[in-house]
Amino acid sequence: MSDRSVLNVLLGVLAISTLGIGTVLAAAPTVLPAAVIELVATVEQTVDAERALLVLGGLIGLFALWRAYFSGASGATDRGIGTAYEQNRPRTRVQNPRGDRVGDRPPTRTRGTASESPAVEVVGEEITERVDRTTRALKRGSAGPVRTEAVVKELRETLRAVEMAHGRTDGAGGADGVDETDERIRCGEWTDDRIAATFLGDESAGRLSIWHRFRNWLFPGRTFERRLDRTIAELERYATESAGSAATVGETSDARRAGGAVEDREPTGRKPDDAGGDSGEDTATPTEGTRA
Repeated sequence: MSDRSVLNVLLGVLAISTLGIGTVLAAAPTVLPAAVIELVATVEQTVDAERALLVLGGLIGLFALWRAYFSGASGATDRGIGTAYEQNRPRTRVQNPRGDRVGDRPPTRTRGTASESPAVEVVGEEITERVDRTTRALKRGSAGPVRTEAVVKELRETLRAVEMAHGRTDGAGGADGVDETDERIRCGEWTDDRIAATFLGDESAGRLSIWHRFRNWLFPGRTFERRLDRTIAELERYATESAGSAATVGETSDARRAGGAVEDREPTGRKPDDAGGDSGEDTATPTEGTRA
C-alpha cells in the first residue's frame, strides 16, 4: 500500500469518526460520559461559533482543492499520457560519416542485416501500455492529474465498432447510425452491468453506489483497474453474443433460401411416370379384402 493510500485511509477513518461523534451528540448526548459532555459544553462557551464555522469552511475548501489537484480523476483530454511513451522510448546515439554525433534518434531498422530480427508491431500494445501507465500513476498518487479519458475513449471506439458491425443502427440516428450508437453507449443501454455502463457512459448511464465511490476515493488505482477489467469482460461477452446472434440469423436465412430452391425443383425421390406403363395407383398392392 502506497503512502497515498495510507493517507486516504486515515482521512476516511477520521471523517467517519467525526461524523459518528457528531451524530451521537445531536441525537443521544446522554449516551456519552459526563466528562465528554462537560468538555463539549466548555468548548461551546469559549469558542466563537461564527469564527469556528469560518475556519471549518476554509479547511474544507482547502481540502477540496487539494483533492481536486491530487485526485487523478478523468479529464477531457489526454495531455501527458498520450505522449509519455514517445518521451520515454529508448534512444540511440547516431553518428554521421565524419564521426560527429547528430543527436538522439529513435532506434531504426536496418535492411539487409540478417542478425537483426524485424520489428513486430503488436496489436493493442499501445492501449496496454497506456492502461499500465495510468494504473501505476493512480496507485502511486502522482502529483499531476492522471488522465483516464484516453483509455475510456479506446473502449468506446471498440464498442462502437461492435455496434456498427452487427447492425444496431436503427432508430433516430443518421444514415450511418452513428448518432444512435453513440446514444446507446452514452446512456449505457448496451449492457445491464452498471459498472461497465458508467465506465463508458456519462451521468445518464447511472451512478455508482456510495461504497464504490468511497472505495474509489481511497484506492483510485485499484478501483480503476477493477472497473476496467469488468468493462472489458462485459464488452467481450457482448461482442460474443452479438456475433452468435448474427450467425444464427445468417443460418436461418440460408436455410430459408435452400428450402425455397428445393420447392422450386421436382422431388428427387419420385420416379417419373412411364408414358406406356401403369400409373402408381394401378401397380399398388391390393388389400386382403380385394384379393381373388
